[in-house]
Amino acid sequence: MKKLILAMVFVFATGTIMNASVINSTREEIIFFEDCTSDAWEYGTQEGEGNPTLEYEYTNQYFELHCSEDGSYKNESSEVE
Repeated sequence: MKKLILAMVFVFATGTIMNASVINSTREEIIFFEDCTSDAWEYGTQEGEGNPTLEYEYTNQYFELHCSEDGSYKNESSEVE
């Protein structure tokens, strides 16, 4: 299930990046809604440095540690006991 969610994030992120360049060229402001999956994607692409395999692994690692199945942040304080 997590791999399916990550695959969907990759598809939507690619579309967002493509749309962002079009919107920026028209000087309109873009509002991004921050959630755990987008943060995982950003972390993976930054740490993977252009290597698709590493990007996937870092994104998956971030998602596993910090994100719930629905893409929101885990309540990390409840996990520490």
